[in-house]
Amino acid sequence: MLKSLFVVFLIVGITTTLTSFQAKKPTIKVCSFKKEYDTSSRWWKDSKVDCEKWTLTADKIAYLLLNMKQMDGPTLHDLYNTWPCSYVGTVLVNGNEMQFELNAGSWAYLKPKGKGWVLYGYFKKDAKKYFVEGQAPLSEE
Repeated sequence: MLKSLFVVFLIVGITTTLTSFQAKKPTIKVCSFKKEYDTSSRWWKDSKVDCEKWTLTADKIAYLLLNMKQMDGPTLHDLYNTWPCSYVGTVLVNGNEMQFELNAGSWAYLKPKGKGWVLYGYFKKDAKKYFVEGQAPLSEE
């Protein structure tokens, strides 16, 4: 009885430690960034003014990446638009270098070294404060 109680305590203790470790927000430091335009996009002519007005600082980029949630391709397709302007660069996430692309449509890609791109979306209601366009409202069908 005492032995099985100890094993349960040990498992619960390990789970609690892992959960609290995973719950901590990562730290992000922007190493480099620049704004890029896709002037070959068929939407460039209609988007040019909004894209040129859209400005982010390193602090805002770090804030946005910290507050985004991972999503999949169908979510991007259904809820977000892709604008012909993005910020691209490198960040350190908990000390690990990653490439990023932050699109004006309030979504981003992060690419850990040696791995594929991971897709993120900004789901907060204040997206228009930081992006040209936030996520599309869900239809109530």
